[in-house]
Amino acid sequence: MPLSGTASDISAQDAKDLLTKLIEESTKLQAIFRGPNGIAFGLTGFLKPSSKVQLMVKPDLSPGAPFLAFTPGLAVGFKYAAGRAISDLPVPTSALFSAALTLIYPDSSQVYLLELAQG
Repeated sequence: MPLSGTASDISAQDAKDLLTKLIEESTKLQAIFRGPNGIAFGLTGFLKPSSKVQLMVKPDLSPGAPFLAFTPGLAVGFKYAAGRAISDLPVPTSALFSAALTLIYPDSSQVYLLELAQG
């Protein structure tokens, strides 16, 4: 379960509003993809549009930079947590996060967008 016990379900519109805010404010994120078979990948960067329907997290705009691309419109569920201890992340991390948005897809894969805490 994503962010078990700490995250609340939110609407697709609320998730879209949060994604827009993260883009407009150039918020630094740790993005994590967790697949249905236990595969996880994470990187730190900024959320940017990569097409009319797809978003991308990249550390910078260089052509060879690693990235995580995803389509929010294909998600079947959204969860959000803020101002709480965020636990049950799919990979070990020592970073502190001030908020987390989780996008849940039909195949049980998940994209976590974790806002890095200031300070």
